[in-house]
Order: sequence, then structure tokens, then C-alpha cells
Amino acid sequence: MGLFRRRETRSAETAVEENKQIMVAEELLAAMRNNDTVTVADALQVPCFASCVSLLSSTVAMLPIKLYLEGKGETTEKTDDKRVRLLNDETGDLLDSFQMKAAFIADYLIYGNGYIYIDRYRNSVEGLYYVKAGDVSYSISPDPVFKSAVYMINGKKYEHFRFLSLLRKSKNGVYGTGIFEEGKEALATAYNTKVFQHYSVLNGGNKSGFLQAKVSCRKPPWRF
Repeated sequence: MGLFRRRETRSAETAVEENKQIMVAEELLAAMRNNDTVTVADALQVPCFASCVSLLSSTVAMLPIKLYLEGKGETTEKTDDKRVRLLNDETGDLLDSFQMKAAFIADYLIYGNGYIYIDRYRNSVEGLYYVKAGDVSYSISPDPVFKSAVYMINGKKYEHFRFLSLLRKSKNGVYGTGIFEEGKEALATAYNTKVFQHYSVLNGGNKSGFLQAKVSCRKPPWRF
């Protein structure tokens, strides 16, 4: 009798555990159906999207930038210019030139907007400072012909010519459209699929009874 009681107890515990897992799975699926949008942080957890952004931004960041002087029918490269050092070596910011350009291009790809603040003293450029696209807001004039805009960062106004801007598919010269906004639905599908697969792996895959099929013992008509 004790053996049967143990089996009954284990069966009951197994049934309760499976019911809990089914309820959690249903809640997860319901949340995934209701949450059809993702954030940039979620999208960057999709390996394909993150690796493409990293590859493109790193490739551009490692390319050296050169300055040339044209005059008297010939072109000569300038190597002693301060701007060359700022673009290819030390920017004056905590980020070096590679990190600055990589972040600059990544923002351009993801958000459609890349911003670098140009620190000037009179006619001299003293430093280049990368600014996150999410930290920049703007005020655009309503005139569709003679366009003008002012950037706002941390409550302070900046003229647009104080920035080196890289915009993707821009129609006003102030902001653009990034890959994240264009492919948000596809990224949401990829992210939710990854979350569901991760949950399934953590729980050992599908439990018995999740998929059922009737097994027939009848012989096929072509066998004798």
C-alpha cells in the first residue's frame, strides 16, 4: 500500500508542476502577443541585428580620415593639422577617435541620427565630443523653405552648426529615420521568438502531453 501511495503522491506533484509550467507558458505567450514592440536594448539582444550594427560601425571607425590642401593645380596631404589628430587619435573627450566614430555610426544606423559636438575657440577646433542621439532634442521652425533649428541638450540650447550631424533618410536636415524604426515589427518578432526559445530551453523543452498523436498498429495495405 505504501508503494501505491508514493506513486500517487509523485503523480499528483508532477501534475501540479506541469500545470504551473503550462500556466506560466500561457502567461508568457499572452505577454508576447500584447507586447508587439521592443526597445533598442531589446533589439540589440537579437544576435543578427547587434552583429550587423557592430560590424558596420567598427569598420567605419577604423578607417583613417585624411585632409588635403588644394592649390596651384596640385593637391597635398596635410599631416600637421590639429583636426587630423582630433579625428584619428585623441578627440579631447573621454572617448578616443575609434570609440567616438563607432558610437557615432551606431547611432546613425539605429536611430538615424548621429551627433558630435564641435568645441571651438575662435577659429580653432579644440575638441570633438560625441553626444548620444537620445540626449538630443530639437526645435524646428515652421517655415518649410528657410529651415532653421535649435538643438536642446540637458536644458541648454545649441545652434545646429555647432554639431557634426550624420542623418539617415532625413528630409529636414535635423533628424532622420533609423533601421530600428523601419524594422521594429521584424525585430519584435525576432526578440519574442528568442525569449520563448530561451524559456523552453530552461524548462527542458516541451513536456510530455504537449504534443499528442494517435499511434496505429494496423499494417499498411501493401504489406502481407
